[in-house]
Amino acid sequence: MEERSVQSSRLQEAFEHLWKGRFRLAFSLSEQIKDELPDNADAAICYAWASLENGDPYTAQKYLDRSRNCSAQGTLTQMYRGYVQMRLSSFEAAIYDFNMTEGKQKELLAWTYLNKAKSLASIGEIDRAMSFYELGLIIDNNANPAWKSLRKYFSAIQKCIREGDKSNPADYYQITEDALRQKEYWCSLFLSNKLAGKEGTAKKEFQLIQLESMLKMNQLSVLENKIEEYESELGNEEKFLALTFALNKIKEKQLSEVKTVIPQKEENFSDPLEIYHTPEAIVEKVLLFNASEDRDNKQSKNLLEFDFNKMPEIGIQIFLKNPNYRKADSEFNCFYAWFQDEDIIEQSSVTAKIPADWEQYTLPETIRLSDNHLWKKGNARFEFFINRKKVLSRSFSLGNSEVPVPEKKQEKNTSAETTVTFEEVFEELNSIIGLGSVKESVRALVDYLEVVKERKELGLKAQENISVHATFLGNPGTGKTTVARLMGKIYKSMGLLSKGEVIEVDRSSLVGQYVGETAQKTDKIIEDALGNVLFIDEAYTLVKKGQSNDFGQEAIDILLKRMEDKKGEFFVIAAGYPDEMNDFLEANPGLKSRFTHHFMFEDYTPDEMMQIFRKMIADEDYRITEEAETDLQKAFTRLYRSRDKNFGNARTVRKVFEDAKMQVSRRYLKLTKIDRTKEKLTTISSEDILEIFSAGSAKKSYQAPLNEEQLSEAMTELNRLTGLSSVKRDVAEMIKLAKFYRESGEDLGNKFSSHILFLGNPGTGKTTVARIISKIYSALGILPAGQLIETDRQGMVAVHVGETAQKTTSLINKSMGGTLFIDEAYTLVKKGSSGDFGQEAIDVLLKRMEDDRGKFIVIAAGYTEEMKSFLESNPGLKSRFTRIFTFEDYTTQEMMEIFDRMCKSSRVKLNDEARTMLANHFNELYRSRDKNFGNARLVRNTFDQVIREMNLRLSEMDVTLLTDEAKSSILPEDIKTVLPQTAKPSTGAVEGDPVKLMKLIDDLHSLTGLESVKAEVDKLINSLKIAKVRKERGLQVIQKPLHSVFLGNPGTGKTTVARLMSSIFKELGIIERGQLIEVDRAQLVAGYSGQTALKTDEVITKALGGTLFIDEAYTLARGGSDFGQEAIDVLLKRMEDYKGQFIVIAAGYTNEMQAFMDSNPGLTSRFTNVFTFEDYKPEQLLSMTEIMAHSSGYRFSEEGRNALFQKLTFIYTSRDKNFGNGRTARNLLMDIITRQENRIAGILNPSDEQLQLLTEADIA
Repeated sequence: MEERSVQSSRLQEAFEHLWKGRFRLAFSLSEQIKDELPDNADAAICYAWASLENGDPYTAQKYLDRSRNCSAQGTLTQMYRGYVQMRLSSFEAAIYDFNMTEGKQKELLAWTYLNKAKSLASIGEIDRAMSFYELGLIIDNNANPAWKSLRKYFSAIQKCIREGDKSNPADYYQITEDALRQKEYWCSLFLSNKLAGKEGTAKKEFQLIQLESMLKMNQLSVLENKIEEYESELGNEEKFLALTFALNKIKEKQLSEVKTVIPQKEENFSDPLEIYHTPEAIVEKVLLFNASEDRDNKQSKNLLEFDFNKMPEIGIQIFLKNPNYRKADSEFNCFYAWFQDEDIIEQSSVTAKIPADWEQYTLPETIRLSDNHLWKKGNARFEFFINRKKVLSRSFSLGNSEVPVPEKKQEKNTSAETTVTFEEVFEELNSIIGLGSVKESVRALVDYLEVVKERKELGLKAQENISVHATFLGNPGTGKTTVARLMGKIYKSMGLLSKGEVIEVDRSSLVGQYVGETAQKTDKIIEDALGNVLFIDEAYTLVKKGQSNDFGQEAIDILLKRMEDKKGEFFVIAAGYPDEMNDFLEANPGLKSRFTHHFMFEDYTPDEMMQIFRKMIADEDYRITEEAETDLQKAFTRLYRSRDKNFGNARTVRKVFEDAKMQVSRRYLKLTKIDRTKEKLTTISSEDILEIFSAGSAKKSYQAPLNEEQLSEAMTELNRLTGLSSVKRDVAEMIKLAKFYRESGEDLGNKFSSHILFLGNPGTGKTTVARIISKIYSALGILPAGQLIETDRQGMVAVHVGETAQKTTSLINKSMGGTLFIDEAYTLVKKGSSGDFGQEAIDVLLKRMEDDRGKFIVIAAGYTEEMKSFLESNPGLKSRFTRIFTFEDYTTQEMMEIFDRMCKSSRVKLNDEARTMLANHFNELYRSRDKNFGNARLVRNTFDQVIREMNLRLSEMDVTLLTDEAKSSILPEDIKTVLPQTAKPSTGAVEGDPVKLMKLIDDLHSLTGLESVKAEVDKLINSLKIAKVRKERGLQVIQKPLHSVFLGNPGTGKTTVARLMSSIFKELGIIERGQLIEVDRAQLVAGYSGQTALKTDEVITKALGGTLFIDEAYTLARGGSDFGQEAIDVLLKRMEDYKGQFIVIAAGYTNEMQAFMDSNPGLTSRFTNVFTFEDYKPEQLLSMTEIMAHSSGYRFSEEGRNALFQKLTFIYTSRDKNFGNGRTARNLLMDIITRQENRIAGILNPSDEQLQLLTEADIA
């Protein structure tokens, strides 16, 4: 928690640097933070912003994208992302993010409105921009006076838009230049874009402003084109050359970091290997294999999935080309990391020394899954780094079998590389069965295009860039994709498209999950589709009625714009059901006007389905008897007459053919070898057809036989579990009933369709029992599969509209034939939160529990009271969860049984005294238990701690004493460490390091000022040294309490001195570890009764062996019924219980701390050491400021130093109790650096001296 708090503070500091314009400081700090917090959205957006301000838009965009994929997208994250997107000229995306932040936090609203106004002005929506600007000023209420001066920029844009072509550049030059100088690049870019093309005396100046504004707003591709356009006019201008140089530097960086993906499979396969270009590594091949079976991978296997059940040893071989071949020997630091669920499970490093005469080399690595309990079934990833640079990422999965990476297949050529004639295309079209109206429509369209072409050749007027965007309307399996490919060939042969390929996509390919992602995905698809046909299957899914914030609409808007911008460069075919496609076209007026050609794909008739079937069997050397053909014709006719929009057409025919082949195979294998003939193997009979179409009804009445062996195994597993007597009794009764119903001929699926509740505290074996019950249901024939799918709220509930239903449905589908186990199910209901998506998950669950009654079982688990509230939240839940199992807490005896079982599996045992101590400990915990009582988890944690302490004790013993008995015995001293209520201070002396001690004392004395504090600390150290000598000589020692009070204003070094004192006490042997745990009221006091004691105890536990530093400790004493008093009471008790095991330092203002001490008589007697931290004098503040400046790469000129001293003297003489001391010096330095950066911002290529020197002009 301390580390997270520090990181959060540093992140806040980095944002403050950015707000104040200290961009270089922000960059160095944010670069460190983004490495420490790789999955933190704020860290990613902070680094993106800092990269942008330091001239690296490529990295800014990269981390902008990364921020979208992080969890915990807060209001600040969206606001900052909106600002960075605006600076990257992604104005629409910026406006969207600003929309998302409006109204969420009042203090941020003004800044959001201001930047939204700038974004709107940048795209010419000046009236809306002015409205938001005025709103921002009203809400800001003059908190930022400089914002008022921005009105002139908005007014200039408004005037320019109204004047249109009549605008006179001379009227706007001054304001445009001023906007550039004041870093209002949005304004300078808009005006220069409007005016740079107009003739006049300032034309060159406008062009240079335009180029610099494009660079600052990161419109790099446009800038590149403009530089090429203006080169003849501006080529000799110094500023033009500097801008060209800056652009080239950005492009070089972008090219050096481009990621390359090596494809390994063509269809329906997500490539597992990603390779990143680095100068140190040229990856040629990567193989992942089962090292348990073939340690050296002599068979050159490359696996995509491993059989997790076998717990194999996984090996990886990385084949690399030596970049320094015949040049020089190389030495690389290699780092291997294995991930699962984005957590590093295993890691290792090695130094690779590569001789110069090696042209190629291989780096192998292996891991054994059984060595690490964190591995589990699911997706995983391996990453490899050289010299801290990422070289490759290889995905794989841990499943139930070994699956190799599919071989790469020859790509199908859908672009018709060779020129095809209309005759060839139409011959292929006419060979397709059915589709009469489609063929006529295609012929009519081609005739029209031919006429247009001839009119052009004759010099007659004809439409340029003909639009042939079309809709394909029809049910699945009617050949829409096939016809789309033919259309691509036709358009290419007519010269309308350069490639003629078909790019097939659906909603998932176009629509993202986060703000801005949809635009990127859609633009990327359209870029790939240029020169081709873009085929959007089920296009209607882009429109979701009643969901105004769905990102599908964004994809439609971008598609329409690109269809206009790139008219004639690509054609779109939108496909789907007729009714739904009509709704799709009605969703946006622009859709109807652009999709002008409509093709209706009628369902195949029974005769056409028979033609398709005959073609399929002929292609695979099958035949069908006349009787079977008659039966099939009748079956197809029945299907056709009862069809709905889900009628599968050719897909249905394909399914029937596949089933027929299966029937033939089964019948063939039942024959004797003599009767097995070629004719029998290739003939589809009437029997096969009748079996296919009657199988569905036969299955309904089928009941699986009782699996006595599986049932016995499951019950044995259940009975082996410790405790749970009531659960075991309920399960046994359930089995008796099932057998009775079975013998009576009852339908078990109907009798046992009720879903189950598991009530009880954590660690009582609910998940284990759920798995056993699922096996029992399977053995009884109630559930066919018996698998258990485990989930919780996170697995079911999403953060976007509609996604919760998808996630919940997916889990239920996986549970079909088995059990869905929902842990902490009550969290799906959030009281007072009507818009929570948990209710959506419940609604989907209830519907499927009714629709698929008897096909799967739901077990919902959680605390007893919370689960009762869960049932009360929805009447439908109560009626469906009718079977309840109550899991009682483990008794003391049962916990001891569990502990003994763990000991047995680890081949250790408790001696009698240790057993008694542990039993008493468990008994005390059981008697004081609440709903958070950990049960078996508590026992497991206790066992792990005891074994750790036992191993530490054994590691310090003489080897000659390590008998088998000694190595397997748990002694009382191993138990004591886990019993905080009986823990005693260590009796053995903790030896310190005298060299370290002297260095720490020197560090204390090197601090600026604090003379009285140093003297008091010296006295305390001397007292402790003398006490140590007296103890060593056997003389009586009076134990002095070391708890202390630090009095003084902020920024006087209290935390720094506390950290040094804690380390000094460690080296004196007073405390064992010397860590400093920093907290304030927020870390100790909770909002509910009883929680404060838990929080305070948790903090004190972390501080054992070190020092607890409580900043602003006086805030704990607020009087009345405030929970702060509870924290003080717990603190006093633990100071007594853990006497000598930790030190408390309470810090704060002098007067307030006196009130704190008076709040409890016990405080004065325990805090006997008082240190007063005086305010720093001007000379000391000057010294501190110079030291901080030097550490950040700055220095003061002599005049600047004198001006700084005068400034500090003024601040010191006018100080009050809120005087910030060192913090004041730091903040003043930050302001000086901001002024310096603004002063030199106008210099295109400043020297190192200019970048480092702080002058008198920088000190206000």
